[in-house]
Amino acid sequence: MDGNAEGVEDADLVLLVTTRPTTGNTLAWAVACERDQWGRAIAGKTNGQPLSDKFVFTDIILLKFCC
Repeated sequence: MDGNAEGVEDADLVLLVTTRPTTGNTLAWAVACERDQWGRAIAGKTNGQPLSDKFVFTDIILLKFCC
């Protein structure tokens, strides 16, 4: 995927998934980063606490959802 591209072809939702350490009692979180004109999420990010300090992904996973 080109970082300068406009959108993602044939996608209704693009979700960025990471596993990076969180703080406090937070195990995971998610947020809608962009919404369409009807208020539906079209881009978002979610992060989950790794199972151990030795299990941390530095790569970014990009998921594309379409109907």
